[in-house]
Amino acid sequence: MLPLNTPFWGLPCGVPRFWRLRVAKDFTKPKYYIGQTVVHWAKVKETEVFAHVDVLGISWTGIDWQYLVNLPENHPWFRANDEEWIWADSCDLKLP
Repeated sequence: MLPLNTPFWGLPCGVPRFWRLRVAKDFTKPKYYIGQTVVHWAKVKETEVFAHVDVLGISWTGIDWQYLVNLPENHPWFRANDEEWIWADSCDLKLP
């Protein structure tokens, strides 16, 4: 990822000035960042399951942030070669 202070002001790179403008002003900062370990809360048959997961990606849905997290092998939603990662809402994640 490029740092925000990268000098992209047109020529010699050929990148126009509008690339530096913000797309939207209503973005909130994400609570969690890529590489951070958080606790994932899940409800399975009236029992609550808490698991430590790592954030692999972040996505803005237009309303809120969603986080791509990896599931540990002991998580009830884990399926080998199928559901090793899920998109979780910020309300399902907590700091350890």
